[in-house]
Amino acid sequence: YVPFEISTLEMGRSLSQGVTGPSLGSAQDDSATGCALVSYTLGGISSPTTQVNLPTYTPPAPVVISDVAGQPIQVQVEGAFQVTDATAGSSPTSYDVKLYDTSGDKLYEQDVSAASEPSGVWNGLALEFSPILLTFDRGSNNTIIAPDGFVLNSPANILQNFWESGVTSGSGYNSGTVEVQ
Repeated sequence: YVPFEISTLEMGRSLSQGVTGPSLGSAQDDSATGCALVSYTLGGISSPTTQVNLPTYTPPAPVVISDVAGQPIQVQVEGAFQVTDATAGSSPTSYDVKLYDTSGDKLYEQDVSAASEPSGVWNGLALEFSPILLTFDRGSNNTIIAPDGFVLNSPANILQNFWESGVTSGSGYNSGTVEVQ
């Protein structure tokens, strides 16, 4: 046996709680224990598996920053996106940020540029995006006008939807809700 040390082993997570990384020989989710069993490959030989415990990713709910009667309502959203086109020299991907009311009406959608995407990322890695401040206007008859123009009755509960690469429309991970009035 020859002793050796691995100085860097890049690992991260996907939105679906999975462990991912460019150097991993395998990464299996073990839903019974809420962890991942990870191995790496070195010179064509795989290591034994190691248990990696990850806290469950819970998408953050939108946060009401300002909700003063007679003034527009300001709501902040933040969260994560999943890298889907990590290739050398490519420009950053954009990712959808979507906000809904609890009835399923889409209130806001924006592609968020991942301009801060660090070098060395890989497909399947979840990264945080910078917080976004949204303004909801107040309409007549106690209504709220969403950033995309959708009119809501007050009070309204809104949530953010997070998408993972390959997940079909209408799926994904929903955040908790926040009430605006």
